[in-house]
Amino acid sequence: MAKLINFHYTFLHVLVVIFTPFVVVHGTKPRTTITLCGQAPYPEICTYLIGKSSVETPLEVRQMTLMSTLAQAKHAHKLVLAMDTNSFEPRAKSAWTDCLELYDDTVYQLNRSLGSTNDALSGFSKYISNSLAINKALTPLLTSSKGRTLEERNNFPKWLSKSDRKLLATPSSATSADLVVSQDGSGDYETLSEAIAALPKLRKGTSRFVIYVKAGVYKENVDIKKTMHKLMFVGDGIGSTIVTSGKNNQDVYGTLDFIFGNAAAVLQSCNIYVRKPMGGQANAITAQARSDPNQNTSIIIHNSAVTAASDLRGSGGSVKTYLGRPWMKYSRTVYMKCSLDSLINSAGWPPWSGSFALSTLYYVYEHRRWRRHRW
Repeated sequence: MAKLINFHYTFLHVLVVIFTPFVVVHGTKPRTTITLCGQAPYPEICTYLIGKSSVETPLEVRQMTLMSTLAQAKHAHKLVLAMDTNSFEPRAKSAWTDCLELYDDTVYQLNRSLGSTNDALSGFSKYISNSLAINKALTPLLTSSKGRTLEERNNFPKWLSKSDRKLLATPSSATSADLVVSQDGSGDYETLSEAIAALPKLRKGTSRFVIYVKAGVYKENVDIKKTMHKLMFVGDGIGSTIVTSGKNNQDVYGTLDFIFGNAAAVLQSCNIYVRKPMGGQANAITAQARSDPNQNTSIIIHNSAVTAASDLRGSGGSVKTYLGRPWMKYSRTVYMKCSLDSLINSAGWPPWSGSFALSTLYYVYEHRRWRRHRW
């Protein structure tokens, strides 16, 4: 049976927002479903769109909001793509590339939600928020009992095609590969990244494309775009063909809000060193910025150690250090199976400003839960 390759990755997803005018689907006044807009964080936008369309059922409302959001995403993507990057310095060019990729991903995910295969700012973020809220409200209507499952047929899921089952059952040595990657130069390419970069020019047709990766430890960050469909990697087995990422930074240093932002982020098996801040300041390790209750974002710190750096250890305990504070209203941070040094203040979590977010945040350490900033 073809043996799979071990991949070790940490994924971080963020959404970049560009300001753009609203896009409206025009039509006639709907007869129902206005109440759905009451569940959206920006009901005035939802009500305005429905008032300009002919939707009548809850599912039509969902479709309309997703299509409007998709139009916003495509418009923003077009604006980013049209930028003149000739004068950009390397860091700015890198940021532009990230931004373009993130909008590509947004368009892709929205098309998936619509069940579409077509390719396709402040206002845009509001569209996203409304789509999340309405989609969540209609989840019971969207759940299907006919989804793909892992029920087996001859040791393979039933939905797997006959040709793919045959391919997976073929030993590695007998697999007919389209490309071969080998560190010793005996293949077509010496790295997976080179093979994947060449894929668009080499691939013909829509059949599954097989890349055979010979035994070895490939220390590289492999980026497989969502547009690369039906791609299969075959290795020489666990412990023989290994692909490992080198981007993980195990040691994290900082003072105030040094792990921050809004993303689905996991920091695992890290050493977090808290340093001495500027005079009169306190330390807060995290500042999570979840701004929408329907987002699946959070900072999760797992199996890590939080200790004082050498400069903070010499401060004589005069600096207060906290686990984190809420940057945005729905801030969500979880510490799981972590060892905490005695430097952590007994309050645990300080407020950001007054009572802001204290009733909406979600903070957890181990098996204890906080809705407010106290332990």
